[in-house]
Amino acid sequence: MTPYSAIRVSPSGAFYVSGQLPSDFDAAPGEQAASCFQAIEKVLSERGIDRSKILKTTLLTTDLSALSDINEAYLAYFEGLEMPARSAFEVTALARGARVEIDAYGEL
Repeated sequence: MTPYSAIRVSPSGAFYVSGQLPSDFDAAPGEQAASCFQAIEKVLSERGIDRSKILKTTLLTTDLSALSDINEAYLAYFEGLEMPARSAFEVTALARGARVEIDAYGEL
């Protein structure tokens, strides 16, 4: 059991997806970002929530110089949708040696 929830939905309809890590920690940052979005999609779909409801994401990466590759994953995931707001931070380390972690906030 983990000490946090993958997602919380408030009575008002706001939802918070915990930071999602990639499935392959050896992949390039852009691939890791795509994997994080796959994980977010799984969490949302289990609750019947569409990605179009995401209003903001937070990106943590150990290498901001890879931002253009990470942005490609963002553009692919949100293709055809209004892009959410985003904060991006470079950090010295992430859990399990990941290079990218992404969380999401939205409203139903």
